[in-house]
Amino acid sequence: MPRRRFGYVRRLPSGRFQASFTPPSGQRQTATTTFGTGADASRYLDRVELVNSPPTSASVSVMRFVMDIDLDALKDKPEVEIARILRYWAGALSQMGLAVGTDQVLMDSAYTPVGHLRVTE
Repeated sequence: MPRRRFGYVRRLPSGRFQASFTPPSGQRQTATTTFGTGADASRYLDRVELVNSPPTSASVSVMRFVMDIDLDALKDKPEVEIARILRYWAGALSQMGLAVGTDQVLMDSAYTPVGHLRVTE
């Protein structure tokens, strides 16, 4: 297992994985369940870290993703193209800058620009 910034994942003799972390109280805690994979245990720790981390002064309390799509510009059925666009952007958000004002061009399956995805407050 690679070293984590928060928490610890260890493989048990049973082959399952145990996640543990140290909260602000300083007393190490383990998850109430074990996990079938190390990735599942890591995702659990990611959620725990997110819930327990204090908000920063630079954090935005509300962020909106506005998707403008020209339905007339779509080559295929709108519901098919929009579903494809949403699947693509669901995966691409981790690589997209989430700063307010970000503007990304949306493409259909023929790589024709059909709209924009914007981040607003």
